Amino acid sequence: MNKISKLLALLSCCAMVSLPISSSAFGWFGIGLGGVTIGASGNTVGGAVTLPYPKHQSHKEKAPVPQTAAQMPELVEWDTHSPLEKEEQKKVLLLQVYSKEASSDTEWKDDFIHRIQQQLAYPYYDCKAIQFTMPPSEEMLKAIGDYEKADIVILPVIEKWTYREQPFTLYTPSSSASDVDPQYEGNIGISIYTYNTKTKSYTKTTKSNYVYGNSYDMPSKKQLWNEAINNVLTDLPYQRIPSEIEKNTDNH
Repeated sequence: MNKISKLLALLSCCAMVSLPISSSAFGWFGIGLGGVTIGASGNTVGGAVTLPYPKHQSHKEKAPVPQTAAQMPELVEWDTHSPLEKEEQKKVLLLQVYSKEASSDTEWKDDFIHRIQQQLAYPYYDCKAIQFTMPPSEEMLKAIGDYEKADIVILPVIEKWTYREQPFTLYTPSSSASDVDPQYEGNIGISIYTYNTKTKSYTKTTKSNYVYGNSYDMPSKKQLWNEAINNVLTDLPYQRIPSEIEKNTDNH
């Protein structure tokens, strides 16, 4: 009984001890002393200059706005020989794709840029793609647009992009490995952020899609990508022929 009493007393003392928990322990869950945060690091797109989030800053918080010209991209040279009136041709600054998916291949980023350039083509747009990207931020797009004397600043973003075979497959007692058709999962989300320096308008156009099925039902990776790109470009505020010019043409 004496040994049992000592053991119970020891357990009672341990239960009363309050173990300290450091803020780093919370960090695993993305929780800091100042509240909930989502850690996000900057990314590099090819040779593009990338402005990352500060440490412990979430995608919902403001990205840092450059304070000096040294933090800005190089000045672009705009077209001065357009056949259109000065007000009719829009100067578009197209930033490189910002990807929240570290695994996003260059192939998809390049196609994203190319498809936007096709839609915002000469002569209605003087679209300049530059080697610079950053997290989405109205203040940042405005600062770059004013600095570059652009009419419109565009930032394409890959929010999520995965296409994979499921790592597990369910077998029945009567099935063999050759009888089982693997299951696939596709998940895509892309956005285009724009800032118009003339109207001071900031827009976000987003399209996403999730598909799951076997090899017979699933669209290919390219088909899933093209569908998302087509949908987001259709809803973009800026079309191949600007709306105001299209209206003027209809009136004549």
